[in-house]
Amino acid sequence: MAEPTFEYDPTQVGREVEIAAHPATRDSIARYCEVLDERNPLWTDEAQAAAGPHGGIVAPPMYLAALPARMTLDPGVRFGNRTFVGGRRLELFAPVRPGDQIHIREQLLEPFAKTGRTGTMVFAPRRLSYVNQRDELAGVALVSTIYRDTTAVARSDDGPAEEPPHPTSHRHIASDAVLQYLDDAEVGDEVEREWVATPEQVRGYMSLTTPASLPAGMPNYFLDEATANSSGLTRPIAQGGLVTAIGVQLVTSWA
Repeated sequence: MAEPTFEYDPTQVGREVEIAAHPATRDSIARYCEVLDERNPLWTDEAQAAAGPHGGIVAPPMYLAALPARMTLDPGVRFGNRTFVGGRRLELFAPVRPGDQIHIREQLLEPFAKTGRTGTMVFAPRRLSYVNQRDELAGVALVSTIYRDTTAVARSDDGPAEEPPHPTSHRHIASDAVLQYLDDAEVGDEVEREWVATPEQVRGYMSLTTPASLPAGMPNYFLDEATANSSGLTRPIAQGGLVTAIGVQLVTSWA
């Protein structure tokens, strides 16, 4: 089978620009915790956090990923008729404290193509660096824009694609009474929790992450069924960042 072909602008690969800067405040950390229903005292309780490992309140691990930033660099990919935000991988290096000023820098990486059972997708990855006012690297995220031709997605002749389970939930099996400390954890241990993604939480998370420069009420496939359908989805979905934040919360609330 011939390798899929696509076009992009190689002169843009490696470019880096600052795309946003945000103050980390107690109010913004508290708002994040409210939306995610975070109750860990390291992020929410002044007295307990002061006695903790950081000597005061710090932001939850996925707080950086929720900071609004509109990516501005264009890799010039010419492929397909739809674009989606792909997965995000976040690596953390320093805690974010109230009073920090977080600068977000965007850098384009080399685009590449993958072909699966539903056809070819082109990934345009970019690195987001989160740097504080002391020029310390707080975190690095790898994010991809996905390009695909939705008209080429294979459909079964037996009817519509199977609906995903509803409501969205994550289940893990084990007992909090057995595993209570991070030092006691071993590879393969599981922790139990069930999460239901509600439209209210999806909307709340969007209020954290949407740049002010975007038009209010802009249709999106997280809340609008017609937009989700036109993007090849059977119904609206929860943001990847929200799902990841809940997964991280599972670990941090237990440990």
